Amino acid sequence: MHSSVLDYSTTPARVDHQLAAAAVAQVEREASVTIAEQEAARSHERRTMVGTGDRSAKIRTYNYPQSRVTDHRINLSVHNLSDVMNGHLDELVDALRMASRQEQLDA
Repeated sequence: MHSSVLDYSTTPARVDHQLAAAAVAQVEREASVTIAEQEAARSHERRTMVGTGDRSAKIRTYNYPQSRVTDHRINLSVHNLSDVMNGHLDELVDALRMASRQEQLDA
């Protein structure tokens, strides 16, 4: 009966070193492949989390000459920029909440 496992008692010492070196090299290759796969997965996840940075990806525009704030996610424009900048966000927050509820109902 042929076995693929070497009998340790019959292998010369230099073969043991060669086998050990080959085993270490194999483990290192497998580890580097695993690490590369994990890094690729993390990189892909990061790219999906972050937008492109395009102007089309903007969330909100503050137009000072017209005293207007536009939230592009819900297509709402409010003409009270000074109030918004002073922290009075009720109108925007309420509209975002309503849009979120509507989105949940539609889903």
